[in-house]
Amino acid sequence: MSQQELELPQGWIETNVGIISKLLRGVSYKKDQAKKNKANNLIPILRANNFNQTFLLDDLVYLPKNLIKSEQMIQKNDIILSMSSGSKRLVGKSILATSDMNYAFGTFCGLIRPSKLIHGKLLGFFLHSAEYRNIISSLSKGSNINNLRREHIELLRFSLPPLNEQKRIVSKIDELFSKIDSTKQSLEDTKLQLEQYKQSLLKSAFEGKLTKKWREENIQNIVSNENRLKEILEKRNELWIKRNELLQKNKRKKYVKPQSPNSKNFPRLPNSWFWGSFDQVSERITVGHVGSMKNEYISSGIPFLRSQNVRTNRFEFVGMKFISKKFHNTLQKSKLEPNDVVVVRSGSVGTSCVIPLNVKDANCSDLVIIKQPHGILSKFGSYYINSIVETQIKLQKVGIALDHFNTNSVAKLPLPIPTIQEQEQIVLQIEQGFSLIQNTTKIVESSLQNLQTMKMSVLKQAFEGKLVPQDPNDEPASVLLERIKSTKESQSTKQRGMKNVK
Repeated sequence: MSQQELELPQGWIETNVGIISKLLRGVSYKKDQAKKNKANNLIPILRANNFNQTFLLDDLVYLPKNLIKSEQMIQKNDIILSMSSGSKRLVGKSILATSDMNYAFGTFCGLIRPSKLIHGKLLGFFLHSAEYRNIISSLSKGSNINNLRREHIELLRFSLPPLNEQKRIVSKIDELFSKIDSTKQSLEDTKLQLEQYKQSLLKSAFEGKLTKKWREENIQNIVSNENRLKEILEKRNELWIKRNELLQKNKRKKYVKPQSPNSKNFPRLPNSWFWGSFDQVSERITVGHVGSMKNEYISSGIPFLRSQNVRTNRFEFVGMKFISKKFHNTLQKSKLEPNDVVVVRSGSVGTSCVIPLNVKDANCSDLVIIKQPHGILSKFGSYYINSIVETQIKLQKVGIALDHFNTNSVAKLPLPIPTIQEQEQIVLQIEQGFSLIQNTTKIVESSLQNLQTMKMSVLKQAFEGKLVPQDPNDEPASVLLERIKSTKESQSTKQRGMKNVK
């Protein structure tokens, strides 16, 4: 559409960004000229990683003053933007300097210096609009990197309002954005509160506070601690004997009785609870396959879990690998069954979930496997492990290294053990609470997205002339534009004259 065909609001005029501003390129320098530490006669240099919605000044480089032109020092209302980036999403991002800064800007950045005859902040808002991002997305092309050229910025069309209307628009945008940002902060606070509630729920669950009322109502049916621990240990011994006879027909191993943890310094539990360990309540604790899998993966077959398939309290099928039945049968130690509890050993350390009932055959690597827990519900054990991680308990207190879980550390991990019936209640209430948290979080996140959409809508209305009313008494933007052109020409003539004198 030509300029004449554009339907502009009253008093507005279509122009180019290059006419109402000056585009400067960043300081060029060699790698060995940049310093990491501030010193006299060194100027901090802003790069693309030093700004987003705000300035990020914790990773700067410094250059000698003699490498920097005076016009490359950042002034109030300057707009710094990323001209080159490996990410198409980041190229063209910009930030407005709200005051003079004792900073320059680097090679892969550009700087738009608006004419002092316009409201510079308005141009800054334009560079955050959806219209601008759409234009930049189509322009930023390169073989290995996304680049913007000078002409891409200078030829950007800009609908210039009268100066008084510019001021009204900026004032209105500031007002609306302030309200949106305030709402955003409230929603972010709500997200934090939801996470705190989640942690509080888990803490309350494993201290017995969550099911206090249930215990009071069912006190006559609660079996004593001693009898329950005895039954658990007898069951474990029985399972060990069966497995030992099956796998070690000619080699008898000695049964090592699991030790109860020293709970002297542990939190006090309800009278019907006791401190045990995962070693006591598990058939055995083993570890996933260790070794190269490069040539073992196939397109379909037996699911082969890795750490990325284990999420907090849930099993993730996305990104699943598969192995053959034959290879699966050679990996006896790392075989998985429904209700096994798996724990991530490295990466997202301590993240745990339960193998679902619909996963009949599976195998894994780099996971600790708690085989067929007894005396506790699998979900109860998994929730407890995740509670330790999510509430950031100092695991060193119980002899666990936070950066790595292994079979021994999981085996020794102290575990509060209520009755099976109370565990069922705890799991039920945790899942009800988590469901509420999840649903509320979705609403909050949707609201946050809507706020961003609202900002884009405000900017769209602003640059369509629909945000504030036009005033026929305002000086037309055409007159303002001629004054800007005249001023630029005068400055250009002056600069040429100075060069000729030299």
